[in-house]
Amino acid sequence: MKVLGLNVQHDGGCCLIVDGQIACAISEERLTRKRGAGGWWYSLRYCLEATGLQLRDIDLAVFSSYGDDLPAGFDGGLTAFGLRPRRSAVIDHHLSHAASSFFASSFDDALAVVLDGAGNNGDTESYFVCEGNRIERLGWNRDRTSARGVGKTYEAFTSFLGWPMMDSGSTMALAAYGSSERYGSLELFDVSGDQISSHLTEKYVQGVLEYSKKYGVDFGEPFSRGQTQVSRDAARFIQDRTERALKQWISGLVRKSGKTNVCLAGGVALNCVANEGIRRMPGIGSLFVTPAASDKGQAVGNAMYGFSVILNGGRPKSFIRDSFGKSHDEAEIRLVLERRQELGNNFIVEAPPIEFARVPAIESEVAKLIAAGKTVGWMQGGSEIGSRALGHRSILADPSRPDIQEHLNRRVKNRAWFRPYAPSVLAEAADAYFDLDVSSPFMLLAPRVHADKAGSIPGVVHVDGTSRPQTVSSNDEPRFRKVIAEFCAIRGLPLVLNTSFNLSGEPIVESPRDAISAFLRSGLDYVAIEDYLVWKAQPLWKNPARSESA
Repeated sequence: MKVLGLNVQHDGGCCLIVDGQIACAISEERLTRKRGAGGWWYSLRYCLEATGLQLRDIDLAVFSSYGDDLPAGFDGGLTAFGLRPRRSAVIDHHLSHAASSFFASSFDDALAVVLDGAGNNGDTESYFVCEGNRIERLGWNRDRTSARGVGKTYEAFTSFLGWPMMDSGSTMALAAYGSSERYGSLELFDVSGDQISSHLTEKYVQGVLEYSKKYGVDFGEPFSRGQTQVSRDAARFIQDRTERALKQWISGLVRKSGKTNVCLAGGVALNCVANEGIRRMPGIGSLFVTPAASDKGQAVGNAMYGFSVILNGGRPKSFIRDSFGKSHDEAEIRLVLERRQELGNNFIVEAPPIEFARVPAIESEVAKLIAAGKTVGWMQGGSEIGSRALGHRSILADPSRPDIQEHLNRRVKNRAWFRPYAPSVLAEAADAYFDLDVSSPFMLLAPRVHADKAGSIPGVVHVDGTSRPQTVSSNDEPRFRKVIAEFCAIRGLPLVLNTSFNLSGEPIVESPRDAISAFLRSGLDYVAIEDYLVWKAQPLWKNPARSESA
């Protein structure tokens, strides 16, 4: 059976399942190069071309959206392009999130908890009991506006602090530099039974201003972006109160449902600090967070639900990886490397010339470069569909460099000074460096770094002593694992710094063209695209002090 999952609105994309296994999946933004792009036309074409299928081959196309429900019989106009009649279905936004997490997990049964900014008909939180291929909604937020939801409240503080509402990762990172002590015992959420509700009555900046006025608290000037201590304390306040409320709420849901395995989905589930607290709660057996937890995962959830439930195809194959994009062949790579005009709209005319070579042992060469202090863009195989780079579209560096965070922020990523970087670690060595007794293949937990190891890997330790590791086992990501193993042989460290291969404000790179474009517009030293190593014939960045001394 062949099933398409399509997300109509923001963070759009397409997922194609063939006989219970994801054959191809990609978010729309990777192809349009516009962050958060909605719709699915580009990603649909991509998936069909990658698999050699046509719309007439599809047994079912499943759609979802947020806000108002899609009309019954909605088919996105695909019947006009070859989809057979009555081969479409629409499912609820939160049901899609629940399916994307439970079916991707290895659990036979679980409690699925969905937390996001907006679902259908005002939904912000829902919870489901999942068994086999059955997913049943037990409850959801009732009789309140979406402004009182956990996701909308976190978005409101993020907007107040000066970032786009979807950039909640900045708020989470900044929180480590603050303290919530100035706010005493002030509450932000109420938890009663299976209901959780914020004290905010308005969305976005206005909601925080009204809350501040009502309770007489100072969160500082709006849009301060972490430049003042009070803004850092405000970030800590929303992080602490969110985590505390979620732990209380989910603990009650575990008792009510009788399920100890917990699956999380929705944008709030990308909060790895909260996830770490939840996984350590008494009563939690195992926690699974789907790597495409945001609305990027809607396409995945739609396809999985369509295959498993609507078509009764059984359980889809669970995730051991998150890379479902297509691989780019040597002909395409060489076309980009040899013909610079193919770089498209991001091509910089005055960029320096590039040189390249085919390197058979590319993993060993990249490990040597990282050990020598170089930063390397790493593009291998199909891209990840989630928000984390997990060894297919990554920027790699030496985590022992004390200056690596500042170097990446200023010369490569152009990110805020307080944003941390994460490590990818050989799975068997993870517990020697991190307080981590479970696998973390999708970089969605934030354990503490052991005190005796933190000094050796300063580039991946946040100011609060935590990190966000990806564990890389021997059963997956063989090329990426070999880079880490080779680096370990040189430096004695079983981990590398791994951040997403993109520049500030842009989606993660998808194609060789995207990779070279980002490379030419940044201070990256090298790029490895499959077996090709690429470098600049002239340095794009010059050190004025070095020039003067010369």
